[in-house]
Amino acid sequence: MHPNMSHWAFSDLPDEERQKFLTAPQLALLLQLHAKTVWKMARAGEIPRVAIGRRSIRFFLPDVVRALTSGKA
Repeated sequence: MHPNMSHWAFSDLPDEERQKFLTAPQLALLLQLHAKTVWKMARAGEIPRVAIGRRSIRFFLPDVVRALTSGKA
């Protein structure tokens, strides 16, 4: 998980860090999967997701890579 995740503002992150937060379609493109597969994996706890507000979900790329390579979300 991103350091200090509970006490940060998204706008305070440097551009290179903000670009690591991906939507499901962006992550799907990177992983060469369908977006529905990304959502299914997230619901199953296979990859971690981050809630931004009430309705937005993003995937922090370093955490997703770690989960996929270690087998843990």
